[in-house]
Parts: sequence; C-alpha cells; structure tokens
Amino acid sequence: MDISCQRLRDRRVAASDETISVAGGGIYFRRSHAWRRGAIGAYDRHGVPRFDREPDSIRAIILHQTEGRDFLSGVGERGFYPGRVPDVSDGGSRRPMDTSERIDRDRMSNHAIDRIASHFVIINDGTIFYTHDIQFLINSAGGRRGIDIEFAGNYSRSYRLSPAAIISGRRLIVTLKRRIPSIGYIHPHGQVQKMELGPWIASDGDRRRRGPPVACGGSTGNECDKFDICPGPDVWINVGEWATHPSTLNLIAETPISYYQNNGISRRQRDSSFDQHIFSDGIINPWSGHIEVLSHDL
Repeated sequence: MDISCQRLRDRRVAASDETISVAGGGIYFRRSHAWRRGAIGAYDRHGVPRFDREPDSIRAIILHQTEGRDFLSGVGERGFYPGRVPDVSDGGSRRPMDTSERIDRDRMSNHAIDRIASHFVIINDGTIFYTHDIQFLINSAGGRRGIDIEFAGNYSRSYRLSPAAIISGRRLIVTLKRRIPSIGYIHPHGQVQKMELGPWIASDGDRRRRGPPVACGGSTGNECDKFDICPGPDVWINVGEWATHPSTLNLIAETPISYYQNNGISRRQRDSSFDQHIFSDGIINPWSGHIEVLSHDL
C-alpha cells in the first residue's frame, strides 16, 4: 500500500530482498509470502504482489524503540549519516549515496535500517523510512492486526527524542489513520508483548547464544523485558498518548483487541516528566476538530 507523508522516504524496493533482521531473526512472519525471499519473492508470475492481508484488517499501531543506536553512529559499513545512506552497492564504499528517489528504488542499495523488523523506522532527524509494506506481516508485536513503527535511538534522560521525530511520528499516525479508518488502537510494545528472547547460554568456545523464546506477561508471572522500556516514555508520552487524546485521534490504548495480550501500560512508560509539550500546529485543528496536514517542517 502506498503511503504519502511529509518527511517519508519509501525504501520498500531497496529493502525488498532482506529477510534477516539486525537482531538475527526473520523480518517477516513465518506464514508471510515474503518470509523466504523477502518482498521481492512475493510476486506471482504475472508480477502481481501476493500480500498477506487487506488494509481494512489492520486495527492497531504498535510503537517500539531500537535497543541501540550504533547503526546510526556513522561507524563502519552499516553506519548511518542522517539524511544520507552509505553506498555499499559498489563493493562496500563508504562514500555517501545520493538520497534521491532513484536510490531508494534501487534494490542494490543496502543499509541496516532495511533489516529492522518493522514497517516504518523514524530516526531522530525526523526522517520516516517506509521499509516493509504494511500489507506484509512483520515478525514483530503487531502481528496480523497491527502496524509496527520503530523509533531508532534507545532514548533516555541523556539522549532525548527530538521535536522533529515527535512531529514525524504524529504525522505518520495521522496519515495511517486517514488511509486506514479501521485503525482504532495504539499500544506500546511492552503492553502487548507475549514472548521474549531466552536467556544467554554457554556455547562452544567463547561465543554465547540465546536460548529459545519464552512466554512472558499475562498469567505467566514472568514480567516481559520490554514492559518498561519499549518504546520508552519519551516516545510513548509524546507520540503514543498524544494520539489517544480526544482532541487528536482518540485512539484506544488501555484495552487492546482480543488478538493481543494485555500486560497493561507500566508507570515508567507513563512518566509525565518526559512530556516535551510539543504543540503540533496543523495536525489537528483544535477548533474544528478536523485532521489536517502539517504545513511546515521543524
């Protein structure tokens, strides 16, 4: 599904050959048409994509943040330069690529951001990357009924979500709600998480590996590892809870649809001291109540 939004770069073609995420697992749900060969392998012999779901089956938006930001640091071939993408199509050269639409539509263009298991990635300069089509099922918390949006940064008191990223996150959610009216819910990952990576276990030599995933939350008695930290209060307060307000989109957060497990929203995620008091002039007209598009960028 095509999505048009200010500050959005459509990298679906560039990411179409990716199948393994930066975390080492699959990007797509095992039953997805894109699971084995990526989105490029989901086309039939007539060149028609075999999507996994219709847009009107989507009910929720799930917000995440990356565990680290090393791939944004500009170090190594996977480094990210805000607004530019390293050119690895010529054998690993670190010279910056052109950021034109031509590059994002080049399957030879590679970047670690394409291997994040989500539909959208928002970086701290406010750029929105559309990497995996929302009609494909991503191997993430959103599952069959959700759209996964990842904020790249691992935000904290010392490394804050920028106003530009806040505005872009809100703008994207407004756009998705306008295009897909069936969306009525928004949740932090920690609220709906039901599986987590297994503990680190010893392996041959000096290398360690993770054990199999284990159930968490709900009635398991095992608090999920993302409960307090994903997407974290900076993202949840300034983007997620903003979208629940009656004067904005009035999305529901407290009670997910039955498809999701409900762990509740932790007090740490709802730490109001992270509120940056960003007024998104132009997204919602507080007098008319109508949703409008931002007329300017930060």
